Amino acid sequence: MATLDGHGRKSAMDKSLRNTLRNVVTQCRRLLEEAVAELLEGQFGIYTTGKIESVDRMKHLSADDLEYREQLLIHLQHIQAAGFKTKDAVEQLVREVAFTHLNRFCAYKMMETRGLIRKAVSDGLKSQGFLFYLADNSAEETLYTEGKQDVAYRHFLEWLGSTLSEEIGVLFSPHDPANRLLPPQRIIDSVLNFINSEELKDIWVEDETIGWVYQYFTPKELRDKARKESQAPRNSYELAFRNQFYTPSYVVQFLTDNTLGRIWYEMRQGETALIENCKYLVRRPHEVFLALGKEVPVQEEQADDLSQEELLKQPVYILHRPKKDPREIKIIDPACGSGHFLLYCFSLLLIIYEEAYDDPDLSAVLQQYYPDREEYRKAVPGLILAHNLHGIDIDIRATQIAALALWLRAQRAYQEMGIKKNRPKITKSNIVCAEPMPGEKELLDEFVAELQPTVLGQLVQVVFEKMKLAGEAGLLLIIEEKIKNIVGEAKQQWQAGFKPKQLSILPEYERQNSEQLNIFNITDITNEDFWNQAEILVIKALHDYANRPIGNHRLLRQLFVDDIVQGFAFIDICQKRFDVVLMNPPFGLPSEEIKNKLEPSFLAEAIPKNLAWAFVELGKHLSIKEGMVGAIVDRTIFQKVSYEGFRKNIVFQVDFQNFLDLGIGVLDDANVFASCFTFGNRSSNQPALLADLRQLKSDEKMDAALLLNSFIINGYLNENYYYRYLNELTIIPFYSFAYWLDKHTIQSTFNAKKFEDSGIQIRVGLQCNDVFRFLRLIWEVPPSEIGKLKNWINLYNGGRYSLFWIQNLQLVNWQNSGFEIKNKIIEKGESPSRYVRSESLYFLSCIAGGERGEYFDVHCLPQNMIFSNESRAFFIENKADIIPLLGYLNTLFAQNLVNAFCGQHKGSEYLKNLPLPSFIQDNFYKLTTLTISAIKLKMKASSFDEVSLEFNSIFQTSNLATQEKSLFIIHKSICNYFEISDNALIQIINSLRKIIEESVGTRVLNKFEYSGWNETPPPID
Repeated sequence: MATLDGHGRKSAMDKSLRNTLRNVVTQCRRLLEEAVAELLEGQFGIYTTGKIESVDRMKHLSADDLEYREQLLIHLQHIQAAGFKTKDAVEQLVREVAFTHLNRFCAYKMMETRGLIRKAVSDGLKSQGFLFYLADNSAEETLYTEGKQDVAYRHFLEWLGSTLSEEIGVLFSPHDPANRLLPPQRIIDSVLNFINSEELKDIWVEDETIGWVYQYFTPKELRDKARKESQAPRNSYELAFRNQFYTPSYVVQFLTDNTLGRIWYEMRQGETALIENCKYLVRRPHEVFLALGKEVPVQEEQADDLSQEELLKQPVYILHRPKKDPREIKIIDPACGSGHFLLYCFSLLLIIYEEAYDDPDLSAVLQQYYPDREEYRKAVPGLILAHNLHGIDIDIRATQIAALALWLRAQRAYQEMGIKKNRPKITKSNIVCAEPMPGEKELLDEFVAELQPTVLGQLVQVVFEKMKLAGEAGLLLIIEEKIKNIVGEAKQQWQAGFKPKQLSILPEYERQNSEQLNIFNITDITNEDFWNQAEILVIKALHDYANRPIGNHRLLRQLFVDDIVQGFAFIDICQKRFDVVLMNPPFGLPSEEIKNKLEPSFLAEAIPKNLAWAFVELGKHLSIKEGMVGAIVDRTIFQKVSYEGFRKNIVFQVDFQNFLDLGIGVLDDANVFASCFTFGNRSSNQPALLADLRQLKSDEKMDAALLLNSFIINGYLNENYYYRYLNELTIIPFYSFAYWLDKHTIQSTFNAKKFEDSGIQIRVGLQCNDVFRFLRLIWEVPPSEIGKLKNWINLYNGGRYSLFWIQNLQLVNWQNSGFEIKNKIIEKGESPSRYVRSESLYFLSCIAGGERGEYFDVHCLPQNMIFSNESRAFFIENKADIIPLLGYLNTLFAQNLVNAFCGQHKGSEYLKNLPLPSFIQDNFYKLTTLTISAIKLKMKASSFDEVSLEFNSIFQTSNLATQEKSLFIIHKSICNYFEISDNALIQIINSLRKIIEESVGTRVLNKFEYSGWNETPPPID
């Protein structure tokens, strides 16, 4: 199925085509990396093992090649200064050069397709642009006619890159080692054959193509390997590629339409073309735009008696949002990747700028700067990149891609305006790589020594130190706060002046106070204006320093200064605040480096737990008071107990407006349950719109998101959409985001006693680490050795999904009360109680369920069994309550309550907070009778399974012919039994549901119906 791109058009990038592109990128990467590594080793004596040949062994190199080799070694030295070992630095260089070449080839292909350059790569050595280049350069034409076509083509590619370096400097930098490290022509030809393949001919016009190239450059196998070896990223490179998932276009549009689109929609009070262009912009049926100074009318109560559809039709009051000059509307993606969000923002900003030029409140200033409309329109693409769009990423490759993609988008804008020649140059963008300041200490000392006044150099040194984690933490570093504090300390010291210290009798025991510690040398500061221009002075000094030509050290100095300028660009963005923050941030645990070394900040709770939480909180911090945030994240932060702080301090405190619960299959091949949402930075008592799309197929999710506004604007909700006040959810344990439970259900259920307050113990059991030594299947052990006082005991170790009853086929060696298991634990220097848990409860009857699963199913366990750490066992003081509780926990109602605050893992700390509604006791007899009937049905079915302990022999004769004749009759009768009993079990489950519906007084979710037996008889051949 074709998808919508970032401009509402049909995109050619369906899954099949993306898979083709993935294979092409993987093969191109392998070819280029192998070729670059061979060049470094064979020509320049730089080995991937880290070995560097002496220059004395480089007699075969020309003077130019020797100089270039020296430049390569300087690049390696620069990489090593950031903390890489020589071997790792070489691998990094190979990877970066290969990626840059692939990016450049793809960039040329996309420029050709858009008519921005003559053909450079589509026909290889016969490309039109190359032939024109030869015609204009006689020396190159001579090389070509003498059989050195490959040399001439290399020169052509170098020349072409140099013409683009001014506008796309991050990809075509004149200092990039890739400029001279081109692979042999046969490798270039192979790569171009892949890029020019017939299967990919339609993708190069798509803006998103370059983003997919970025994602696929790191193979899935490498991500899987890294995750297998370490739960948390081990460095910035891993952090970047482990979270390298391209955001689907419909998610980009939904989040952008409901942040940037909504802001402009509210500024214009609905009078905007964005209503037609923003297909995902959610608008309530009766939105009332308040005048300046007017407050939202106070409501006496929260309309308790209204249904959700009736609530949807109530007025929604929107606070006055002052209009802004479009140049002042700032957007940032703090983990921008390939720039997908920014690309779509560009499209909306074109409309915003167009409308602003004629807006009665904005036109005067804009028309003063641009009296001619056509000149204004020509300026807009450059204004958007210079003023509006900002992106940060820790991966330099991502910033290459994002800068290229935005430049290409600007060129397309010029084409759509009919501007074919003399297009304005795009020389400024705000796409920045978060990198540490360069690590060459000698150059830093040299640079700092020249800075005047002295305190300027001292401030730079402190900033360098604080920026060490920028490459891993990015904006999470909160560097602007650290700089503010540093400058504040220095300024405070200057303002206080030098205070003479009183002589002490015992100076060695005297504690110095902060006023007496003169950390900074501020003796030569005479004017307070210095503190307002310190950063400008640093940048000026950097440029002066960079332009000094001193032999071979000039390149190293240039790299050093380029990194510093990049670092200050990062700091500059950190100091800004934004109207819109959009992101698909990294999720999961941070690297150990971030966790252990990042200084405390307001993100101190979030960072160690989940980066997604930290980035959302960062987005709130980066946005202005009236700003908006949109993000797609791992949905566990809305669910797990450990992320309670996220929900309590963010979700329920902000103006949370829209939520799509997307489920799995959204972020390409990532095994992640995702959700996306938008919120305003100011608190609000308005209802939120929520959509549960988890059970839909991947292509259906997009359609459901697109239909959302059509339903809402007309005042309708379907079974997947919810419209409610979020404060209704706050009585659910852990502030869990169980938005699908209606208000009455929440109040009648969660006001009941919890399991832990009702005498119900939930326990974890035996953790048996040596499975092959201590565990067996039941048919592997003689029956005479199985039993409570014998060697082997029945073990409940979780299992497949099975309501009410399950076969238990595992045994554990529990001879002499587990002597061998405990002794092995002691031999490892650990306490048995850490692994042999809840031992006093072994052999007691209980109910239990598996530790992990999408839905929690429980079964009755008889006496004389042991339960494992892979299970959750429930022990009830009154044994008569076991059966009705078993029935209750196997209802869809209870399963959804569990899932309100549990993910895949059903932890006992979650389950003990389950409510124990009074209707269990009120319907004791009904629940008991129905549950016993269900158990009997399941056990009867098991009697037909020959591996089950309940199995009964079906053959009473030894005559083979009679057995074979009987087999078909027996099989048919078994199938008939399953059909009849399956219907009976469905009736039981529906009866349990009816009890709950009558007791709670609400409709129970019916999306996840019972789907039949897990144990079915095998077919007969």
